[in-house]
Amino acid sequence: MITITTDNTEIYNFLENQEKIFGDFDCDHVLGFDFDDDFYLIVYQAHNRDFIMWKATGVKQSASALLSLCEAVELYEGLSVSVTDAAAKLMEERIISGAGSHFYFDAH
Repeated sequence: MITITTDNTEIYNFLENQEKIFGDFDCDHVLGFDFDDDFYLIVYQAHNRDFIMWKATGVKQSASALLSLCEAVELYEGLSVSVTDAAAKLMEERIISGAGSHFYFDAH
């Protein structure tokens, strides 16, 4: 199952609790990581100062969860091309590498 959150406060607090806050809010960021049995993909777009967070549930039990996440990101309206490409590349690398990997990619 894929869930999407756009509440900036909720996402920022989640990142802070996970100790994954980035120091530069002047450029776009794409962050992906596993937490428990879920995979989180978090995008920050500097031009509108907004976060978007996707959560793919059960990625360790089902490889199709990450494929569904890829599709959800591609269909999401309002993402810049560079952010969409960075997210796709990050998820492809995650699928290839298997469980337990942590990725961080800065779009700039």
